Amino acid sequence: MGQSLNALDKSKSNGTSLQYINLAAIQLPTSVAGATSPFGNISRDPGRSPIFTTLNLAINKRFATPVESLKVEFRGELYNAFNHTNFTQPGGSIGTSTSGLTGGTITSTFDPRIIQFGLKALF
Repeated sequence: MGQSLNALDKSKSNGTSLQYINLAAIQLPTSVAGATSPFGNISRDPGRSPIFTTLNLAINKRFATPVESLKVEFRGELYNAFNHTNFTQPGGSIGTSTSGLTGGTITSTFDPRIIQFGLKALF
């Protein structure tokens, strides 16, 4: 207790997932009068997802042609131009297993850099 809930722990991560929720900061509710209480002392949705950073750029240029009524427009678009790795939400629910608490892992990322070009003829 008294620890940060969100902490990327690379030592508990493997090649397919990252441990994002600090399981040492979570304590499962104890039983009350012989029945398991579903309520703990943590607020609803206390965690934050990893930061999402992206920069999208678009470049447009319209060119005149020797043909009087024909113009050509070039368009280039970069999504996530700096190719920053953006992790998705931690998945799964917090539960117990023989090795202790489980859950709170990130298993995928958002799209990497995407570049697309277009050419349009205007007449």
